[in-house]
Amino acid sequence: MGKSDILATIKRELNGVSSNVKLPKSVSFKINNDVLYIKLKSEGVLDNMQSNSSAFEGWAICIMSYIDCIKSVVLDWESPIYNEKDKNIKEKHYNRFLLRVLWCIENYKWFSADKSKENELNNFKNGHKSLVMNYPKSKSKDKDHCDEGDKIRKREAVLETKVYKRLNESGDGYANHQLPVGLFDSIVQDVSAFTPSKASQIDIWQICDNNTFRVFELKIPENSTVGIISELMFYANVMHGLFINHEIDYPDDIKENCPKFRGFTKILDVKDKIGKIEAIFLSDKLHVLIESNLDKILNILNCNTNNIIYGSMKVSEILGE
Repeated sequence: MGKSDILATIKRELNGVSSNVKLPKSVSFKINNDVLYIKLKSEGVLDNMQSNSSAFEGWAICIMSYIDCIKSVVLDWESPIYNEKDKNIKEKHYNRFLLRVLWCIENYKWFSADKSKENELNNFKNGHKSLVMNYPKSKSKDKDHCDEGDKIRKREAVLETKVYKRLNESGDGYANHQLPVGLFDSIVQDVSAFTPSKASQIDIWQICDNNTFRVFELKIPENSTVGIISELMFYANVMHGLFINHEIDYPDDIKENCPKFRGFTKILDVKDKIGKIEAIFLSDKLHVLIESNLDKILNILNCNTNNIIYGSMKVSEILGE
């Protein structure tokens, strides 16, 4: 089954819900003998992980949820080529991409990388065993209003502030926002940056009963993408690496001289107590491929070996609107 047949099958399953659904042009899809083959171009490998060209986890899970015959997924990609001038930025994006691939392989038995990439993945995995994460270095600016014409991110920032404050009022636990999740080799310095770090942050997070750490990925309806799946999976696995299997840590000097911004001290207080990671889609309207098949998509996501629990909430329900 080729790409056009895959799309036609999905549209039949949607049964007229939306005629505008498309598969990304830059990604190849085919189904052969119950296997979904996905291949990304090098541009997608280096793109923002929530973009259509890069969000292989989102596309794989959405397509699986609509086509029951798929038993496994094999990912391949064009290895990126970059010169010394581009290396500083593009290598970080490629590192993050390879981490996503490895975590998807570890989490889901149905997922694998093409055999041609096995050596590269093994070398990558064995070469980075001392990852540390950055941390809030300043107070975040709560945003309680935005002017008409503001960009999507600014409107989402307003909701971030409202939601984390309302979560704190609910009494279900401590919440905050804008938690940095940039990864570094051994020490948090620009020269040792392993993944993009400056704009890489969890929208909203919450600690419940000193045992559960929740990650929320917030989107306004105008920003509904399949890539929300890829983004949420990445953040959930970073937190699993930090709290559960300890593949990721904070630098030792930060533990001794703890910065008191954005609730960071709360995280250090429970770092050795967290036993569960929950990951939540937070939007009043998800992408049609997700929203029309949400229960099945959550079921696929929740059959993971790390026992990360995925769920979905509406912003309006939290805010009581």
